Amino acid sequence: MKTSTMTTALGVLALLGSSVGTAATITITASTLTPVEGQSFTLTLAGDIPNTFTGTIAMAFDASKVAYVSGAVLAPYTVFTKNSPTTANPTVFDVERPTSSGPDPGVYNIAVLTFQALSAGAAGIVLNDDGGNVSGWFDDTVNADYIPVDYIQANVQVQAVPAPATLWLLATGLAGLAFRRKRAAA
Repeated sequence: MKTSTMTTALGVLALLGSSVGTAATITITASTLTPVEGQSFTLTLAGDIPNTFTGTIAMAFDASKVAYVSGAVLAPYTVFTKNSPTTANPTVFDVERPTSSGPDPGVYNIAVLTFQALSAGAAGIVLNDDGGNVSGWFDDTVNADYIPVDYIQANVQVQAVPAPATLWLLATGLAGLAFRRKRAAA
């Protein structure tokens, strides 16, 4: 009985010490959550992922609402590669560090993505990974173990371009004249 309890306790401690037991997050922050049609906006990816060496992020979005413009890696990452044509949706990004980030570097910026708002509605931008089969984050160990990461998304809603006030003023003026003319004719 004592051996079983001790083995279980050691197994739990080993799991907590491995990257599988590590809590890791990527927070996606938008420069604006409500861009107007035609406006550019950015998404900043900040990570709290201990002992990271490399990562691959899958990205999908509603191409009728937004268009991907560009991506820029932030130090200390050295590679930020789009593995598919600019028009591909979803697509995959690779990021890589020259050395490990260390056991607990805290929160650090990973990349900035730029989009163009096309038409009103939910942008549907989702960044995630598939658990290490094609996309995911891996630690700087000999085994390059997969690091489970929670993605905190930014829900961007594109707004329609507001009609100029002068257009509304003209429309109400014309409606008033039409009403007045109709009244005078009666």
